[in-house]
This record gives sequence, C-alpha cells and structure tokens, in this order.
Amino acid sequence: VPDKRIMTSLIEAYAAQGTDSSLDQGRELLLEMIDDPEIEFELDCVPFNILLDSTLKGNSANKLERAEALMAIMAKLSGNARPDSMSYNMMIGALCKIPTKELEEKAVGHLRNMLKSYRDGYKKARPDSFSFNCIISMLARSESGEATNVIYRTLMAMENQRKRGNESIVLDTITYNTVLGKLAKSGSKEDTKKAMTLLENMEEKSSMGNTAITPDIMTYTIILRIQEKVG
Repeated sequence: VPDKRIMTSLIEAYAAQGTDSSLDQGRELLLEMIDDPEIEFELDCVPFNILLDSTLKGNSANKLERAEALMAIMAKLSGNARPDSMSYNMMIGALCKIPTKELEEKAVGHLRNMLKSYRDGYKKARPDSFSFNCIISMLARSESGEATNVIYRTLMAMENQRKRGNESIVLDTITYNTVLGKLAKSGSKEDTKKAMTLLENMEEKSSMGNTAITPDIMTYTIILRIQEKVG
C-alpha cells in the first residue's frame, strides 16, 4: 500500500504527462485510494488539485467536463479532501473565460458552493477577492437578462464576507465601477436606486478612511450616464 508521499508523487507524474489517458490513470488511482480500507493516511485535496490544474491547462476538448467530474468526486468526500479555495478558484477561473449562459451559471454555482462550505465551517474553502472579482467581471460581459441582478447580489455577498472578518476579501473602486457599469446598462428605476446607494456607500466609507473604494472619474461618469437615462 503506497504512503501519502508516494501517492502524491504518482499523481504528479500522471499530471505532468497531461494526456487524457494519464489523467484518467491518476483519477483511477485516487478512486482506489478512496475505496481502500488499508490506507492509513487521510486523503486530502492536494492530489485532486494537482489533477484538476493539469486537466484545466490541457488541450482536451472536454476538459471542463472532466474537471467538473473531479469536483463532483471531491464534493462527495469528507474532511480535507473536499474542494478548497484553490479547487473552486481554478474552476471559476476556467469557466469565466467562456461567455455562455450555461458556463456562467456553473461558475456562479461554484461560488455559491464555496460560500456554503465556508459558512458551514470548512475554513479551507474561504473565498477571496479573486473568487468574487472573476464572477463580477464575467457577469459584466454577460448578455443574460439575469446578469444585472446576480452581479449586484455577488457584490453584496462580497461586502458581507468582508464585514464578517474575511480578510482575503479586498474591495476596491474597480470592483464597484464594474458593478455600476452593469447597472447603468439596465436603466431601470430599481437598478438606478441600487447604483445611487452604492455611490453613497463608497463616498461614506472613503470619508471614513477607506481610500481603496474612493469614487473616481469613472465612477461619476457612470452615475451621470445612469441619471441621463432615467431623466
């Protein structure tokens, strides 16, 4: 029975080859480890992340489906073998590069699962600025009719994480401007109200010393555009 070091080295070797066949062999090895009652060490997410990284960087036509399958295996496990921040961020980053409604929904779904896992006490699944900003940037480009509402809710979740003491979250003017820009395209009264509230929050926090979210020329240009739309 291989120990943890040998098992990880084998996974790294399969991942380094980067072919569908070698990655399948790596996955099968992990599945054998999961089912082997003689394994004397706790399986963690490291070998899974090694395979996940290689899968997403590969040239396979179905690499996203293969990566999702790995995430599904991890999600069924317990302890430190569950998806961690690196697992989720790799998936979110890959999905956000392809502008389709289906993949946008999957990316948002991974962020929600990440938040739930972290709220349920799994500290290794702590979301960071990349997790949120990747989703926000994706939704800003989205043509989906639901994107405006989801991008605003994503920013609210990001703010809430910061308020709860998640120091991996750093809000800045660029993030707010991205959300404001999406709200500006809507032109609805509800989204105008949201935009004005965001501006007020930015100005208030900036006056209290949080210069990272100080409104800039772009911020006020977006606000003027919104006001012109609603008259």
